[in-house]
Amino acid sequence: MGFLKGKEFEYSFVLRLFSYTMGILLFLAVETEASVSDSVTVQSVSEVLVDANDDGKLDLLNQRVRVAGRASVGSSVFSSQDLIMYMQDAKSGILVFSNTQRKDISRGDTLIVSGRLQLYYGNPEIVVDTIRVVKADSKSPTPISLRDAFEHPRQYLGMLVEGEAVITRKNISSDYTTLTISASDTSQSSLTIYVNEGHNYRKDFDFNTLRVGDHIRIKGIMDTYTFQESGNTIYEVLPRTPDDFEYAGMPRRYIMYLLWGGGIVILLIAGWVWSLKRQVRSQTKDLHQAIEDRELLMREIHHRVKNNLSMISGLLDLQMDTTTFNEVKESLENSK
Repeated sequence: MGFLKGKEFEYSFVLRLFSYTMGILLFLAVETEASVSDSVTVQSVSEVLVDANDDGKLDLLNQRVRVAGRASVGSSVFSSQDLIMYMQDAKSGILVFSNTQRKDISRGDTLIVSGRLQLYYGNPEIVVDTIRVVKADSKSPTPISLRDAFEHPRQYLGMLVEGEAVITRKNISSDYTTLTISASDTSQSSLTIYVNEGHNYRKDFDFNTLRVGDHIRIKGIMDTYTFQESGNTIYEVLPRTPDDFEYAGMPRRYIMYLLWGGGIVILLIAGWVWSLKRQVRSQTKDLHQAIEDRELLMREIHHRVKNNLSMISGLLDLQMDTTTFNEVKESLENSK
């Protein structure tokens, strides 16, 4: 029994010693990791995305980086669970991701992000360990012209873009909404406006009022997606809030309403004019008929008066022939 108790004590001691040692090693590893992170030079977004030997692989891929830049979107826009946001400098932009770090970041904030540079579906991103707001600023970075993004979409990935476009296709499903846009009605180049179900403002976008052919002004983050089966790549614009959408001119459906309304008004006016003309023609016809009836009546009256006068004249002549008195004849002659 004493032997067993001694063994149990020995095992317990070894177990406690092992746990204590592992705790120290873990602490040292964390401290070393933090020390290494702090010792990494702060770089701009453009510097982190350099491919100096042009081999199609980022020089700092899978390495720890510290990056300074400005947030082009807040931390509570594209996801309510994970940290999904974008930061940029004047030349480049990049996705910042973490499923463990949650920090209140607003668009325009100047940040220093520490983490590992990785690829997600072929696109560079920083998987964050730490993130620090150096300067709070509510003003977004200056957006790139959307027309330039149409011509060179890959050059502006991760950056804020803004400009006018025309909707050429619309697709709304329960999981996402996409609008295919072109630079003009005749342009062959296209981008895709994309809003998924995880977007915190998706319900606030009024996509139902948009029609194919509408001219809009859009602002958002340039991104790209490659389909796994086909290998096709599309370039996307990710709007942040409904304020990133504006009509450039009158919506197409309003134009249709005006055309329909104008057509109805024209038909009503034409019908009223036709009815008025018909009434005028009817009244004119009645007036002509009344004039003709009056002429006939006057002719009849004139005829009857003439006949009566002839009869009276005949009677006077007969009376003159039968009288012997000159005074009477003279009076009858004057009566004629």
